Amino acid sequence: MPLPHNAKEATKMKLMNRTEILAQASELVNADRQSDYGKPDDNFRAIADFWEVYMRHHTLSNNYLIEPHDVALMMILLKIARTFYGDPKPDTFIDMAGYAALAGELFEPESDIPF
Repeated sequence: MPLPHNAKEATKMKLMNRTEILAQASELVNADRQSDYGKPDDNFRAIADFWEVYMRHHTLSNNYLIEPHDVALMMILLKIARTFYGDPKPDTFIDMAGYAALAGELFEPESDIPF
């Protein structure tokens, strides 16, 4: 990892402990972001609908049912993939924690999705 050129970069690259990561994730998921993106359940439902259409078209199969909690889980997978091929920043782990919290809130146990 290259050394930071200035103090601002050094602050951005500072490692965070679990309490700091969870606190920042809590701030993000509990902040009033609805004005930017809408309620998480509505926003993730829209994303799920778009992903379903894409997958059905791409695979020519109607066997795809994506739920809002799946969106949150798949966003965690996106963040994990970024850690494999990049230089993860603290916000990568903050985002994962935030998505995990949203997935837990949005999870529907009666879902028809086979695991």
